[in-house]
Amino acid sequence: MWEKYKIPSPQSSWSEMTVNSEPLLAKDKNLSLIKATEIALNHHPDLVRQRSLFQAANSRVNQALSQFFPQLSLNAGYSHSTNNSSSLSGSHRASQIHWNDSNRHQSAGLELSQLIFDFGQTNAAHKQTKHRANAAQFELENVVLKTLLEVRESYFTYLEEMALLEVSEQTVANFEKHLDRIQKFLAVGRGIKADVARTEVDLAEARLEKLRNQNRLQKARLTLNAAMGLEEDPGYRVDRNIPQHFFDISQKDAVLQSRESRPDLKVSWEEFKAAEQSLIQAKGGYYPSLSLGGSYGLSGSSTPWIQNWSFGPSLRWNIFDSLSTSAEIEEARALLREKRAALAKTKQLAYLEVSEAWLDNQEAKKRMALAKESIRAAEESLKLAKGRYDADRGILLEQTTAELSLARARVEEVSSRFDYERASVRLLENIGLVNSKKKK
Repeated sequence: MWEKYKIPSPQSSWSEMTVNSEPLLAKDKNLSLIKATEIALNHHPDLVRQRSLFQAANSRVNQALSQFFPQLSLNAGYSHSTNNSSSLSGSHRASQIHWNDSNRHQSAGLELSQLIFDFGQTNAAHKQTKHRANAAQFELENVVLKTLLEVRESYFTYLEEMALLEVSEQTVANFEKHLDRIQKFLAVGRGIKADVARTEVDLAEARLEKLRNQNRLQKARLTLNAAMGLEEDPGYRVDRNIPQHFFDISQKDAVLQSRESRPDLKVSWEEFKAAEQSLIQAKGGYYPSLSLGGSYGLSGSSTPWIQNWSFGPSLRWNIFDSLSTSAEIEEARALLREKRAALAKTKQLAYLEVSEAWLDNQEAKKRMALAKESIRAAEESLKLAKGRYDADRGILLEQTTAELSLARARVEEVSSRFDYERASVRLLENIGLVNSKKKK
């Protein structure tokens, strides 16, 4: 049934169809970021829905355009009827029924009409549908941007959680080795039981953090699947080899670029222009419309049928409509004011989002450099602490603190790196660009 409409059955799984049509989603296949975005652009329900709305809007433009051209219609009819009557007669005024023969009547004809002038109502209706179609197109671009942002952010978040899990696993391994060394020192009389207890506490906390990271990784996987338009997890592997990009732009240039490129600003502008045309169309209701028409027909109860034709202009003017037109004009004016306010709000929101994304981008870039310095310093501090403890010149707390500092530095390095990637794609999305990235 649904094949004739060229849509999948409502009972079928959209996600399963996507998996079946994309081999790289299969178990143990390597999925790159580029391929993940392609899958989302081709199959995500939000994009399929918005493309359909755009097609529907374009169809409405053609519907409005058809009103400029002649309208030709064919009519035909057949009727079979009687015309019986009754009459009163006599002193008692008895009723008499007169039976008439039944009548048959057939007719067929053509009617042609062409709108000549209606004070801009049809033209305004056509322009209104064009602006709304443009708005639907820009809304489609906006959904594309948001879909790409969701896929890229969730992809980077998944990679981040994988890296953080590895950091926690390394931290657990380091504390396990540390505990083993302390226990060996204790066995030969060099350590104390308090050091063992302290290390066991640190190891338990590290294992707890590893468990949290495992849970966050699973959730990140679910988010990535949803960003591509999937329900279940088909079992693909994520490609971790992503070259890092550096996107450099000033805050002022970012704001200026957003005003030219952001689809939501274009959507608001087209909706405002559509509301303007709606007001023009409503005002046209005060004035008459002029049409030119003609007809040709054949009719009769028996052959040969009688021919009739007509041709000439017609004027229609609704003199009084119980204030309906004035109410429509007031409604259109109110909607125009609403669209103007919505345009201003969209501009303000765009400025806020671009500025925040730019600040996040700059912060993450600086954090990356500081995190790398912190790792180097923490590694050196741990090396010195281990040396002093092994030589009986240091205490366990010093080494434990150094271990934790190194773990935090590694976590910060991973977080800042992926925060920068996410901030970069958010900045691109808020500017209104999709694939433009400048390398430093």
